[in-house]
Parts: sequence; structure tokens; C-alpha cells
Amino acid sequence: MKKFFLSLLIAFAMPLNANAADITEGSGSQSGQVSVDYSLPSGYIVTIPADVAFTDSQLSVQRAVSAKNVRLSQGSTLHVYAKSKNDFKMKNADSYINYSMLVNTAEFNESGIVLSVLSGETSGWALLDLTAAPSGEEAYAGDYTDTLTFTVAIE
Repeated sequence: MKKFFLSLLIAFAMPLNANAADITEGSGSQSGQVSVDYSLPSGYIVTIPADVAFTDSQLSVQRAVSAKNVRLSQGSTLHVYAKSKNDFKMKNADSYINYSMLVNTAEFNESGIVLSVLSGETSGWALLDLTAAPSGEEAYAGDYTDTLTFTVAIE
């Protein structure tokens, strides 16, 4: 019985809501307002290619860039940009091999955008066609490399 009264005492001693608004007695009817809010954060998952590897027997490869679970503020756009470290040249010492990239069959342009997803859309996808163009005049045997950097921005 003591436990019951102790529990009851503790329950009444606790405030019902720390953010409560008081309405006090006055003349006429009284009212109060409370804001009802829910904050939904933006979010996305962007997947970029794990690798791009050319061989003598495979000078063209296709890779995808995709976005899923996209939730943006109204009026904003998710952009995925790509930038080549060596201006689309795979280098080995002083020698290089050019390569090119098409985005959904269109020439990759100066904007660097490979994928755009508008607010209200939940996903997007782009196909990258990459083609190596060895000249046959490369000075060195070995690995020729470049780095493609993908950057995601909400604008």
C-alpha cells in the first residue's frame, strides 16, 4: 500500500509537460495556441562507380551514377558533378592516353554535371560511357591512371 501511495505522489509531483502553456481564469472564454511541428531532414544515397578499368580488348566501358531515397527541400536540386584530375588523360610519367566520357549519350560538358534530381523526385540515374583512345605511340609500358572525383551538391 505504501508503494502505491509513493507511486501516486511521484506521479503528481512530476510536471505533465515542461513546454505547457498556462491558461488562467479570466472574464469570458480563454484560449491558447500551441505550434505543432515536424522536421523532416533532407537526405539521399548517391552511388558512383567503384572503378573504371580499360584493357586492350575493352577500350569502352559503361558505368552508372545513381541517386535513391532522395528527399529535398522544395525548389532545390541534387547535382552530381564529375571532374577529371588530369583533364581526361590517363598518365604514366610524361606519357598519357586520352579518354572521353559521354553522359546518357551526350558529350560531357563544362558544367561537370552528370546527374540532376529535382525536388519531388525520389531517384535518378545516369549512364556514363567511357572510351580510351590509345594512339599506339605511348612511350612507356605500365599503368596509366587518372582520378575522377564525384561531388554531390544540393542547390
